[in-house]
Amino acid sequence: MNISIIVHSQTGNTLSVAQKLKTRLEETGHFVSLSHIKDIDSKDTSNQQPGTIFLGDELPEKSDVLVLAGWVQAFSLCQGFSSFLNNWSTIKAHQTHVFVTHHFPYAWMGGNNAVSQIKSILSNQNITVSSSKVFNWSNKNNPKQIDLWVDETVKRIEGK
Repeated sequence: MNISIIVHSQTGNTLSVAQKLKTRLEETGHFVSLSHIKDIDSKDTSNQQPGTIFLGDELPEKSDVLVLAGWVQAFSLCQGFSSFLNNWSTIKAHQTHVFVTHHFPYAWMGGNNAVSQIKSILSNQNITVSSSKVFNWSNKNNPKQIDLWVDETVKRIEGK
């Protein structure tokens, strides 16, 4: 299967989860591209507007599965990723999975809101989200949650 992962990561946490998923999918025989969105001014991402982010890697034109990953900023989806999603050339896929990372120990501390924002943006583009996840970076069970999510997502993608 052709799988595209598009990730916006400031500290590397979100990117590390995306890379773990990419590695696992490649081990099971899938072709996976990972595109990393980056801020032009990484020192101040609080007011990112369209045009202040760039795609570090080219986006594929089409994909069987799309995974979108961003991070939480001030209890909401980070502005850079929100701007990207509102201004991108949509990639149509059979499945779309999303996840966000944040520092707090519980999803209700901003993560759930960020996922809702992604779903709303995608819904306006006629994209249905197949699954979503919030990774709580300061939760002691986070490494286990990442491994479990990667396994579950691979199974969903493969229809198992």
